Amino acid sequence: MAEPGTGKHEIPVAVVGRPRGKSGEVILHPYFDLKRERFEGIEVALRWPGRGERRVAIRRIWWHQQKTICHFEGCNSIDDARELTHAEMVVLREQLAALDDDEFLAVDLIGCQIVLADETHIGTVTAADEKGSPLLTVAGAGGRELLVPFAGAIVVEVDIQRRRIVIDPPQGLFEINED
Repeated sequence: MAEPGTGKHEIPVAVVGRPRGKSGEVILHPYFDLKRERFEGIEVALRWPGRGERRVAIRRIWWHQQKTICHFEGCNSIDDARELTHAEMVVLREQLAALDDDEFLAVDLIGCQIVLADETHIGTVTAADEKGSPLLTVAGAGGRELLVPFAGAIVVEVDIQRRRIVIDPPQGLFEINED
């Protein structure tokens, strides 16, 4: 199995924010919806640009007042929590519980081809933002960048194995992108 820090099968999960409380908890700024059962008890890598990496297990993760709160093993005071601020939290794919059939990690969508139901090629996913409403950035024909909401009303099919996403965009979606 790959180790954090090797670049293999790693998934960036969140950025560690400010301390919360006095017992070592921190606020996380997740890149996607973190399900407690997938993250509690697993080991993650915390990385700081130019400062290196630290491996730590997640003791507990929960939600309070629309914030994701995390308590890492060995982080027992507000001073310990301050040391973790601004780190990017990275996890190995192999450590995560299996996804449900209708769930996808943003990292898996990058590189997928976007097509219409009639097989018209729209472009290639270059980024997937899960903050707020999920949004795909698509490199379209002629270098045109399109933004496509990753919503059930638009996304008809996702086939990660074939690297293909079928969409049924509402009339005017691509024109909105031009404004």
